[in-house]
Amino acid sequence: MLTMARLARFTKRLPLRQEGLTLAEVILGLAIMISTFVLTIPWMAQNARDMRAKNVAEHAQAFMQAASQYYLANSTGMLAAMADGTGAASYCQIKADTVLGTGGTTTNDATLHTCAVDANWLIYKSYLPSTFRATNPYGQRLVAIFRRIYDSTNTVASMNADMLMVGAQENASTISVPSYDEMLTTAEVLGSNGGVTPDKDRTSCKAVRSSATYQVCGANGTWKVDLSQYISAAQLATFAGKLPN
Repeated sequence: MLTMARLARFTKRLPLRQEGLTLAEVILGLAIMISTFVLTIPWMAQNARDMRAKNVAEHAQAFMQAASQYYLANSTGMLAAMADGTGAASYCQIKADTVLGTGGTTTNDATLHTCAVDANWLIYKSYLPSTFRATNPYGQRLVAIFRRIYDSTNTVASMNADMLMVGAQENASTISVPSYDEMLTTAEVLGSNGGVTPDKDRTSCKAVRSSATYQVCGANGTWKVDLSQYISAAQLATFAGKLPN
């Protein structure tokens, strides 16, 4: 808009005999400018997606570090909560008030042996600053799910646990779900810890409702886990209902 205004003022100062030539030059220049802009749009869009993915990855990395520190400081209580629910309300909470620590939901599963926390709880426990966003730019609530490791018969517990961080889409969110490629870029920025749940059968990593196959796979292909080991059947059904297949 600014360029067109300047060109309009410029043409008014020209003699009439030069006006046609000048307008032709303007039209040619405008055509070149528009052509260049159209060709540049895909690169600009990709650059914007890459920058957004980088910001999301940095946000996730800060959350994961805080969640890891929280677990190391509270491992005894959390392992007990994961085993049979003992003391779960003191360790496994999401959506609690960040100042009072009240009003949250206790998030453990004695069958899956899991315990989950979000940024709200980590802020309340002073593992994250009060300014930390509970959701990422996609509107997804960051949740760290800890799972106590058992033997193959699921009867003998170890003193070890896995952690899976997920971005849970808020029900009321109006932000568009990011594309698989963008999420994969985010996972790649996270390095060996980064992974993604696909939107369909991606051959090496699958999310297929018809066969009840839901995987989370490392961006570099070095690891793969079954999502059903970390979230309940009801949560899995909600996730499956959003799949296109």
